[in-house]
Amino acid sequence: MNEGIPKRLDDTDPVKICTSCESQCCKLGGAVATENEYRAIVETGNPDYFEKVTDGVYQMKWIEPEGRCPYLEDNLCTIYSVRPLGCRMFPVVHVQGIGPHLVRCELSYHLTSATIIERALLLSSRPEEVADAVLDHRKRASCKFERRLSRFDINYIEIEK
Repeated sequence: MNEGIPKRLDDTDPVKICTSCESQCCKLGGAVATENEYRAIVETGNPDYFEKVTDGVYQMKWIEPEGRCPYLEDNLCTIYSVRPLGCRMFPVVHVQGIGPHLVRCELSYHLTSATIIERALLLSSRPEEVADAVLDHRKRASCKFERRLSRFDINYIEIEK
């Protein structure tokens, strides 16, 4: 998948890789969190920037107009150790109704095919009710999200089941 694609940065430090694009993935709009992810974030003393979508599903409130994650400071994640699954799996994203996709950001050039497939499988295993609840909730912001995501080149990931 990424074989033969030249890496643009020689550095393998994820922080340097992710901040090289000024953390654009953290400016896509509110992340989704399950009950356990939400609790892990707020119980470690972080401010609560979430709204409850339905039982067990939370949507992070983004900071307008740029759609920045409220936990992003100086292009660094302040909840890195407890960030939600969707954040941990980036640049692999699960597009509702279509499946896993690879966003071509700087980090994607440093991931092995095995890592990409592993992340896609983890995202695909998330309960549909989580994605469905957030999808319904996000409809009002879908145009903004699509515009923000269009900053990246995105490719579908084939997964053998």
